[in-house]
Amino acid sequence: MCLLLRKVTRLVDAISRAHVRRKSPLKKFMQKFRKGESGATAIEYGLIAALIAVVLITSLGRLGNNMGSRFNQVANSVGTSR
Repeated sequence: MCLLLRKVTRLVDAISRAHVRRKSPLKKFMQKFRKGESGATAIEYGLIAALIAVVLITSLGRLGNNMGSRFNQVANSVGTSR
């Protein structure tokens, strides 16, 4: 009886150690998710693209207004010189 009890105890210990060492799939996924940086990189590229778009829209809008007023000045100058 004592020998059987020792064997059962060893078996239970081995099973419990194996269970502790093994990680659940959800835990593995969460660890990979926390360590992964691909999402952060995509967000950074998105922010950079948005910033470039804002700068381009602002500068081209001002350039367009300046060019429009310049063409009006040239047209007025040409019209009065005849």
